Amino acid sequence: MGIFTFPQGPVEIDKATVAKYPREYVALAYVLEKSGFPLSRVFATRGSDLEKTMKAEGAAWLAA
Repeated sequence: MGIFTFPQGPVEIDKATVAKYPREYVALAYVLEKSGFPLSRVFATRGSDLEKTMKAEGAAWLAA
């Protein structure tokens, strides 16, 4: 969890950048991108298709 205070009040954000990332980690991704370190891929989030694929592949690997 994180919190930010804005001593000079709320600031405008780049909504196009926000729209690129899942809500679960959009705040961190936004800060990284605006700092010059954009994420190079989408990461798995709870219940996402990527998470389901990773779990299925892991279970298949363990069963082998």
